[in-house]
Amino acid sequence: MSGTKSLAPFRELLAADAVITSETVCAFSCGGRTPHCVLFPDSVDLFRSCMTAAAQAGMSVMVVGTGAGLGLGNVPRQYDVAISTRRLSRIIAHEAADMTVTVEAGTTLAEVNAVLAHAGQHLPLDPPHPELTTIGGLIAGDASGRCAWGTARCATC
Repeated sequence: MSGTKSLAPFRELLAADAVITSETVCAFSCGGRTPHCVLFPDSVDLFRSCMTAAAQAGMSVMVVGTGAGLGLGNVPRQYDVAISTRRLSRIIAHEAADMTVTVEAGTTLAEVNAVLAHAGQHLPLDPPHPELTTIGGLIAGDASGRCAWGTARCATC
């Protein structure tokens, strides 16, 4: 991938602090491969636009949350861009009476449980490091923990 010109579509889409090309990208290395940049979209529409721009440019993408689970799974053959869901961390809805919660993929388990605690509830999942485990990563990596109460599921799964 050549210099900053190839990052132009992302720089047009995202705020300056949401396109990282500094040594910080090393924290998102996987299997000895380091992305050229890490993107931090703060809306689902921007996430979608980043994915589209990467596809149109022929770039390979790895979706990450905090990056804590990057060592899991197979090593990618190519890895140009990391798109982090970390700024997609909103609690969309919590229906305490129905015992349901809708959150964005970058919300950590600790953040979800802090909100649910106000209603005397919690997600009965116990992965290591809930403060680093995003809901998206928990579902994608099937990292629910001991599974004493079952595993996480998403409405579209």
